[in-house]
Amino acid sequence: MTAYLLLFRNASSDYGYLTASQDISEVMPKWQSWIGNFALQGKLVHDNLEEGQEWSKTCPILKYPNSSVEIRPLIPFSTN
Repeated sequence: MTAYLLLFRNASSDYGYLTASQDISEVMPKWQSWIGNFALQGKLVHDNLEEGQEWSKTCPILKYPNSSVEIRPLIPFSTN
């Protein structure tokens, strides 16, 4: 089975993501709720591309201009 990795990017600020304490206090609970929902479902490690695409559309980072969520397949390495 293929597992997928979601990469979150935000280039909205010259100084990086969440530079103001107000942004942090507003956004962090949304992130915790968003990712916590998947954890409660046991889906933090998942192998369904279509479901990952749907999740990415609801990501809190997308409220910022110049932000994105990228989905990449994970390639397993041999442990031998």
